[in-house]
Amino acid sequence: MIKAFFHNVPELAAQAAGQIVLLGVLVSAAIGAVLGVVGLGFVLFSGPLIRLFIPEPEVAAFGVRSLWIISLAFPFHAAGMCFEGAFNGAGDTWAPARLNFLCLWLCQIPMAWLLSQSFGTVGAVISVPAAFALLTLLSWALFRRGRWKLQKV
Repeated sequence: MIKAFFHNVPELAAQAAGQIVLLGVLVSAAIGAVLGVVGLGFVLFSGPLIRLFIPEPEVAAFGVRSLWIISLAFPFHAAGMCFEGAFNGAGDTWAPARLNFLCLWLCQIPMAWLLSQSFGTVGAVISVPAAFALLTLLSWALFRRGRWKLQKV
């Protein structure tokens, strides 16, 4: 939505663009809240949901823990995607590419290994929401900095 708007109206003033993106962030926050409710549903019904697909009790127990951990990160995922969409829509494709490389490759993978050394397989699962939280925070910081407003589409 945001990407299409910026692509079709390149002469939009930077201030108005910032307000529109903030509106998009608010909409994304609402979607994040919905995803939070969905995540809560996954948490509450994780046992029966996992057992639909996995009959082995040991594997199902790991699946339930993993679903809990991943589901609680849905709002972070929604907010991070909104910020990255704003950068892309403004014509700044390098910021999201660098953020994804930093957070999802250079941080998440080593973090998964390190956490798995202390917490086992659950540690690797913990790295997923941690990486998305980092991605969201760094995206927010870059958005606040405002360099994306200087991009020419």
